[in-house]
Amino acid sequence: MLRNITRQVHIFLVAVLVLATALARHAEAQQHGEDNAAHDAVKDARGEAGHMSETNVVQHYRAEVNRLRDYLSGSIDPCRHAIYAAARDSQVASVLLRKLTNKEYVFKGVRCHDAPGIPEQRRVLFDFDCQPGTFCLIDPNVLVIVDVVQGKVVDIIDPYLGSDLAGDNHSSGHAVGHLKTDRTIAISTRGLSFVIGGAENPPIRVTRGETVQVTFTTGGSHDWTLAYVENGSEVVWAMAQPNSSVTFTADRSGEFEYFCSVGNHRERGMRGRFIVER
Repeated sequence: MLRNITRQVHIFLVAVLVLATALARHAEAQQHGEDNAAHDAVKDARGEAGHMSETNVVQHYRAEVNRLRDYLSGSIDPCRHAIYAAARDSQVASVLLRKLTNKEYVFKGVRCHDAPGIPEQRRVLFDFDCQPGTFCLIDPNVLVIVDVVQGKVVDIIDPYLGSDLAGDNHSSGHAVGHLKTDRTIAISTRGLSFVIGGAENPPIRVTRGETVQVTFTTGGSHDWTLAYVENGSEVVWAMAQPNSSVTFTADRSGEFEYFCSVGNHRERGMRGRFIVER
């Protein structure tokens, strides 16, 4: 769908604005026949990007996904619905935000195609590249398989190693949509605190290499976000949206922070330690 976004983005926060805003504007363009709306969205995003923190990136991502949802009212285009279903999924959001907040990657666009032989599915490719001057042999693309009838993500391939979206076997790359879980952590909220086993904002301890599933339940406007710092910038590791779950691998050792990225909840104490032991 977004085939012509080719200009390189040099500030890493631009990437998330390009993704979220361009998706919404592109949906509007399809509705009104304005083919240049997505390109304009990219230019609009450039003017705001330099002032956003990692927490604001997450908030903006969520807001723009909701905006795309509003554009879909009355639409029967399966690709539009597939992109929305992919972007709102907690597991997909964690994968994308991890790349979008990484200075080494550039977001280039998103494409959608029928899944060969499976009429109810669509293949949504989030097209990433390495920054100019960065040596990499594998493009960090993400392929999401969506069942448009149920509006659910079937699988996530990261990285996607194929080149022909219509014809490649989507098993290329590493499937992250069906990870075997080693540890499950149930998290709820109380006011501006996370609650785990009755304790508020307790440290979470896991072992390096474990696959962790966080099941997040809340009656308020909160999320559960885990981040790490790399090259002086905070990168989203995993994020669970309200009343959902996210699965990820604890593949780095050390002490990290989990927090709520909504508003100033983090600054007001909605945070805790996430410790990965060797």
